[in-house]
Amino acid sequence: MRGKIGMEFMTIDIEQKNGVSVAALKGRLDVITASELDKAFNEIVEGGARKVLFDYEQIINCR
Repeated sequence: MRGKIGMEFMTIDIEQKNGVSVAALKGRLDVITASELDKAFNEIVEGGARKVLFDYEQIINCR
């Protein structure tokens, strides 16, 4: 599975690496985008993924 989910303040690039779904997040993670991250996670799991890794390296944590 490889895909990109874009939101106004955050993008999620999803790809498979060695049997693991890797979701690379870029942008802001806050109360506005958290629900979109939850939806993306549910889509990954519903797509059959059993191992998921979130890469937060390019996330800006807004308070």
